[in-house]
Amino acid sequence: MSKIKFHRISVQKVVEYNDPFCMLDITEESVLKCKNTKEFLEEENRTKWYHYGRIQYFINKLKNKRYIEPILIEWQFEADLKDQIPLIYNGVHRLAAYVLTGRKIMLVEYVD
Repeated sequence: MSKIKFHRISVQKVVEYNDPFCMLDITEESVLKCKNTKEFLEEENRTKWYHYGRIQYFINKLKNKRYIEPILIEWQFEADLKDQIPLIYNGVHRLAAYVLTGRKIMLVEYVD
């Protein structure tokens, strides 16, 4: 059985190619204004309120120094850029929370 390895990566490097607020069709300001959302709303009903609640949940975990599962990243090679770019595979709400709490580094797991 192989051991899962987590990596530290710059939040800015990931956000450069994956704007979580654009991906969720919300704004940073709207999340910050919405302080009293429920932590989890029904997952089938993915409204802006669901997104606000998920992001606030992860913000609270970060502020209270609690564990957050690493974001899953898939690296894709872009010939035009002559570089690999990180694409979010799973973890957009967590990425938004990292941005809004001003974190510089986050844990990720790479998807094969």
